[in-house]
Amino acid sequence: MENEKSQVDMCEKPNNDSKSSLKSSDNSNDHSTVIVPPNRVLLYGTTAFVSLGALLFGVISTIIASDTWLKEFGYPDSGVIGAVVSLFDVGCLFGALSNAWTAFGVIIQTFAVHIAMMIIGRFILGFGVGALSGLVPLYQAEIAPAHIRGRLISIEQMVLCFGEMIATWIDYGFSYLAPTLPIWWRIPLGIQIVPAIILVVGCFYILPSPRWLAEKERWDECLSVLTRLHGTEAAQIEFRQIQETIKMERETSVGSYAELFNRRYRKRTLIAMATAGLQQLTGTNSILYFAPTLFGKAGLDQQASFLATGGVGIVLFVTSWIPIWTIDRWSRKGYFMVGSFVMMLAMIGIAVTQAMTELHPNIIGNAGNVIVFWPYLFYTAFNITWGPLAWLVPNEIMDITMRAKGNALATATLWLCNVGVAQFSPMIVAKINWGLYPIYAGINFISIFLIYFFWVESANVPLEEMAALFEGIPRESRTAA
Repeated sequence: MENEKSQVDMCEKPNNDSKSSLKSSDNSNDHSTVIVPPNRVLLYGTTAFVSLGALLFGVISTIIASDTWLKEFGYPDSGVIGAVVSLFDVGCLFGALSNAWTAFGVIIQTFAVHIAMMIIGRFILGFGVGALSGLVPLYQAEIAPAHIRGRLISIEQMVLCFGEMIATWIDYGFSYLAPTLPIWWRIPLGIQIVPAIILVVGCFYILPSPRWLAEKERWDECLSVLTRLHGTEAAQIEFRQIQETIKMERETSVGSYAELFNRRYRKRTLIAMATAGLQQLTGTNSILYFAPTLFGKAGLDQQASFLATGGVGIVLFVTSWIPIWTIDRWSRKGYFMVGSFVMMLAMIGIAVTQAMTELHPNIIGNAGNVIVFWPYLFYTAFNITWGPLAWLVPNEIMDITMRAKGNALATATLWLCNVGVAQFSPMIVAKINWGLYPIYAGINFISIFLIYFFWVESANVPLEEMAALFEGIPRESRTAA
């Protein structure tokens, strides 16, 4: 996509030009006589392809907890481990570059011979992944019909979980080579370059976003893409909505970041940022980063810990299919609150189990089976609710001219919170051990009330009706208008 400056310049063009463009596009519609049916294969295929960016997430998460990795880098302290983990997230925070950085970061990580090389590689890799994490759900939201928007964005979560599952089982398989192949951990890291290369090539062939085309006044192309994806009848209706929305927003908006915090957008901006940030503060990455260590404290040996972590990967992938079929059938707020409640229970379960093993060391062997259950329960709830919704909601509640900026701010908030979690979790665990998990339980408890009182229900609402939704206009009036 072109940079945001061009979007702002476009928005500042005189209204007369905008009106003439809209008028000419309306006239071209009168000559459209060919009825094109919706192309679901193209829609789902495009959505799945761009989701390949999610395969790049989190491969190193289990690597850094392995004895082989720790030995290779001289058993670094918790602060250094936190830096290795969090510098990836810092890179994501500033990630507005291309996939070429992704491949470059993978190469540096894979061939790292010093902890500094690993940190630099993680940071550079984060640039590419940070860009993808914002652009992929933004693009998916803009090509999706309203009634299956949640389903299509949930596909990214499914692909992400597939990547994590593959990564955990590759880690498990290669861990058996640790005595004879001390550098086994480099192989899973190097595998990340495959989806990066595929994405670089494939980006030349995917359809452009119809709403991005509309912003650039490429109206014929916009209608053509909508027709190919949604069929003639739905495309004509959606095209008119986009035209009206663009016209209204050009008259009332300049498209700046400062505008995100004015009266019109402030509530949506805060919801988007809070949704993204709270996803990371549920505790999801703290469990995933240190799952082998968590299982080891319950009496599982290294191989059994990797096996249990591989089980987490299976749970993630299997449960990621559930929101694809259900997320657009129920309310967004209900999903959020149920997920927070179950994750709160899981965090309490982890804390209690770990505390019991410390107080009664003789039960450590039996505690292994119990402590495995709680992360599985946590990720089942997370993957059905907060996992996909934190990428979906910030992208669906913003207007066309502010969507890219609002989503960028929400994504930056997500990675900023991830930086804090990744940097400080190892140090907190080193100080208070299982005391970290009640903190996460409290955050999940508080989020239930935040969602109930402050979030706005956005399920199945067309993107062009979000402004009216947040202004409190009834659905019937919005549709009539």
